[in-house]
Amino acid sequence: MLEEDVAPDAAVFVGDRWFLLCRESGAGPVEERVNRLTDLFPELVEPLRAGEGMWERNGERYERVEPDPELAAELAAFAQALKR
Repeated sequence: MLEEDVAPDAAVFVGDRWFLLCRESGAGPVEERVNRLTDLFPELVEPLRAGEGMWERNGERYERVEPDPELAAELAAFAQALKR
């Protein structure tokens, strides 16, 4: 995402402070400061400020969506693995 200078396809808040910014063809987990992400991709400000939920990119904006329960459980497990 950062190397390609392309906004993420989705932004997901997991747990108490973990955001997963996802690209369909991602290269793996990378940590980055929120300020750098919003400088590069101003459209991320709204989902990151919301503090919860799953947001998918629709053109130049992000829309909040309800993830299916199976996906939500997988994302929570992934976030827990990252904390270790």
